Amino acid sequence: MDVTNWDIDKYKSEHESEELWKLRKKFLNKHRDKYPETKLLSLAQVFVNIEFLGCRYPNKTMQLVAELSKGMADEYREKRKGKLKRTFAESSCPTIGNVKDVSETPVKVLITDQNISTNSDYQYSCSKHSELIKQPSYEYSEFSKFILYENCNSFGKLQTCPIIILLQSAEKNGFKDSLRFCYSGDSRNSKHEKYCELRFDGKVLSSGTGKSKREAKMNAAIEGLNRLRKTCFTIQEKNVFLSQNLTSIKDGEINTSYPPIPQDNIGSKMMQKMG
Repeated sequence: MDVTNWDIDKYKSEHESEELWKLRKKFLNKHRDKYPETKLLSLAQVFVNIEFLGCRYPNKTMQLVAELSKGMADEYREKRKGKLKRTFAESSCPTIGNVKDVSETPVKVLITDQNISTNSDYQYSCSKHSELIKQPSYEYSEFSKFILYENCNSFGKLQTCPIIILLQSAEKNGFKDSLRFCYSGDSRNSKHEKYCELRFDGKVLSSGTGKSKREAKMNAAIEGLNRLRKTCFTIQEKNVFLSQNLTSIKDGEINTSYPPIPQDNIGSKMMQKMG
């Protein structure tokens, strides 16, 4: 069977704009005979992520995608020149072909706080006071469209519990009822060892064992979270609303005196009759 004979159009997302799909399809058609289907899909996604979202990846990945997409986005860049607005960004982020240093203005899209540079035309500087979006590797899977959310807990600290991260992410993705922890009723669950599966939309994402159901559930969550981090974006919430200069506000004086109750008040008369 010809490995290049696969339907590209079936990978168009219903939420994908025509402009984005046009670029991604162009990339897929050009290189469909060079890479396996899953790897090419991942590279194409990286390409449009860079162009449309200003995402950044490891040096080797950026160089490879720049080489494979050379000249593809020229028309798109000219059309959007001076008007490009990045998703998740308060200031412009670099594309493959037009990269300049980014100032210290808070930017919400970045990988790390360290500078990334290559021998080609790419030079990036990242803000130190930004929200963090962890980019997945270009491994593609059926769970790749799932987005992980790492939020702050009630104490303002970043949530680290894998179970809570998974459940909160599922709810924000609209998959609240699709993510379940299941305990098998077969021989894998014994008196001394418990077995738990993490299922996403009925498919087994990961599994874990432990001396108790709680331990097995936690191990399944850890394995599942690690697997999703390889193929899914992670959006990390930062507590940016803390004030450096606290202001003390003094409330007005509270009047504790009350007007006297009239003698003809019904309640007062009833109390007098009751003694």
